Amino acid sequence: MTTVNQNHTPMNTALDPSSILQTAFGFWHSKVLLTAVEFGVFTKLAGRRLTGAELGAELQLHPRAIADFFDALVAMKFLGREGDGPQAKYFNTPEGSLFLDEASPRYIGGILVMLNARLFKFWNDLPDALRTGRRPRARGSALRPVRQRNR
Repeated sequence: MTTVNQNHTPMNTALDPSSILQTAFGFWHSKVLLTAVEFGVFTKLAGRRLTGAELGAELQLHPRAIADFFDALVAMKFLGREGDGPQAKYFNTPEGSLFLDEASPRYIGGILVMLNARLFKFWNDLPDALRTGRRPRARGSALRPVRQRNR
């Protein structure tokens, strides 16, 4: 049994907010991956190694966003990078090649495109749906009012 003080803090226990922060910031990772799939990053890189400028040009991205976007995918281990700076070459990881290149028979990007295009907004609207009971504007949403689900 854990003893709790008057501030509801367990005594003699090191508290750590990392799981709270990891969950709260989780949408960053999702949105970066979903956007990369929507833009076709993994399909463009299929079997190739390109600089950020080369890949950004093929994807028609603004030059300002290139390094941060591709390096975020590297940090999340969805892309690999060889070298540093403007001459660094980006390439698909084995998982990216297998599951995120549209030419792969094991491609799962279709569901990710749908998540980004249709479901991401509904979860963004969760506070309003919970406060008002109004359903988001798509059919079959899991956020429809409870009274409608129980009919």
